[in-house]
Amino acid sequence: VIAALGWNLKSWYGLMVPDQIVGHAIGRMEFKRFLHSFILIPCQILKTGRRLVFRVLTYTKHLRTFFKTFELLKRVRFG
Repeated sequence: VIAALGWNLKSWYGLMVPDQIVGHAIGRMEFKRFLHSFILIPCQILKTGRRLVFRVLTYTKHLRTFFKTFELLKRVRFG
């Protein structure tokens, strides 16, 4: 059940990507590659004042797609 849930997460993420060609490529991607490209992003978490700052420590070619999709998901209202 957990594996199916992870696979569905990858598929839904591929459908939410603004660029359809990249989204289709994410849908066909193996889960291990998706995990290392979009989920396991190395970052430093800093707590300053009353906010959290996520400082990305490395750049990958998928990072721009990740942030575009993240901005899209922040604007979407579910419910």
